[in-house]
Amino acid sequence: MCALRGHEVTLFEKRKLGGALIEASIPEFKIDLRPLVSYLATQMDKLKIRVVNKEGTTESILEGGFDVVIVATGSSPVKPDIPGIESVAVTDALMVLDGSAKTGKKIAVIGAEVGLFLGEQGKEVLFIEMMDTVMNSITFDERQVYENRFRECKVAFHTGQRMESISGKKMVLSDRFGTRKEMAADTIVLASGFRPNRDLIDQLQSKSKVPVLEVGECVSPRKIFDAIHERSLSSFSSST
Repeated sequence: MCALRGHEVTLFEKRKLGGALIEASIPEFKIDLRPLVSYLATQMDKLKIRVVNKEGTTESILEGGFDVVIVATGSSPVKPDIPGIESVAVTDALMVLDGSAKTGKKIAVIGAEVGLFLGEQGKEVLFIEMMDTVMNSITFDERQVYENRFRECKVAFHTGQRMESISGKKMVLSDRFGTRKEMAADTIVLASGFRPNRDLIDQLQSKSKVPVLEVGECVSPRKIFDAIHERSLSSFSSST
């Protein structure tokens, strides 16, 4: 958008163009996202935007002599404070989606999307949910689609359960009354939300006088539409 509005743009990208959309578009039931990833990458090429294939640091940005810095560093998976969370059996949803994590046959999951992704691979999936219902942050239409697809999978829902501890491949769960039970799984997949990546923002604001704008999930993790249509970019456009 900055290039379309006449600005000379340099993009620092530490990995492949597309960011978290890459993992988000991997499941077959999210295939509609793939054209968006392709479209955005194609527009970068058409507009001849300079792409630096490395992570943007405070030093490299200050050396670039830029007039404005727009930070869109996204977010990272939250790692809950659970005893035993460092177990080799524990991984996160992004690593499962991109194939860098190997999963066993029986998998405990916190998070519906990655659970469906694994269930449709024939895995036995145990959903662990603190609330009394699952899939609480999606629309009614989305819920219907998920429920229909779950019927074809081998899944079990354990609602109203909090994961207290992990020991190897065993978990201790507890409900609101303090009743505990032990469950076992070959792999435990965490998808308990994301935390904004704000280190670069804080560093730039403390070491540079260049205006810094925050957009996307580094402001707060949310839906794709909301992250793309960031208000601060509109404000920036009207003032430059």
